Amino acid sequence: MGTRHAPPLAAITVLALGLPLTACSSAEQAPPQVSPSLSTSGSVDPSRAADQVASERAHLPSASATPAATRAGDLDQSVFRASMGRWKAVPGEGDEGTYQPNGSWVHALDPAQVVQGLSLQACGKSPALPQPKHVLASDYRDQGNRPAVGQALRFADAGRAKAFAGAYVALLKTCTARKNPMAVTVLSTSPQLVDRRAMLADGSAWLEVVSVQGNLVKLFAANEQDAKLTDAEVQAITKAI
Repeated sequence: MGTRHAPPLAAITVLALGLPLTACSSAEQAPPQVSPSLSTSGSVDPSRAADQVASERAHLPSASATPAATRAGDLDQSVFRASMGRWKAVPGEGDEGTYQPNGSWVHALDPAQVVQGLSLQACGKSPALPQPKHVLASDYRDQGNRPAVGQALRFADAGRAKAFAGAYVALLKTCTARKNPMAVTVLSTSPQLVDRRAMLADGSAWLEVVSVQGNLVKLFAANEQDAKLTDAEVQAITKAI
């Protein structure tokens, strides 16, 4: 099976506006109430957005030709749910420059490459992101063939996971008040961060959730192009993650 070009999760990661990301467990806390949205504003330049995506990909190292592992340290498919709302687990098709398909719906990623990809999203000066020990990712599709992706980042301890979250929020805050390369609407900031993003380069629309659970940071991003999730569906995903 050949590889494809998939939107990098780093390009649709969660944005916080002014509030810290706190450690939480979805099993212990109720899902957040969806609050009135906050939209960004700014000038739009599709050609610059496309150029930025291409430039970011050019800076990422090439993936190994070997099929990706289905485990990453202690992480295996049990760290993810096989069903996330309308999205169901499917075998990954591979992503050029990131990983080779392995016939499974989960695949290991290089932690350094993941951090580099996330760091490239900064729109200004921001703290360095701590590197996790292991990263495992998951692939999903809904009935309309819209993709969703998950990532589980395992750190040495809870302190490092919280430090990553804090640095991640600071990085993402450098991209507020913009539409290029994406327009962001924040739905909730506690206990998880939840946002919607409209990607200028390809016109896609994404819902994204991030959660810190001890020494584990989990991210889930789903394409809701032409099929926007209801508030109830969003809350179900925040509870499931």
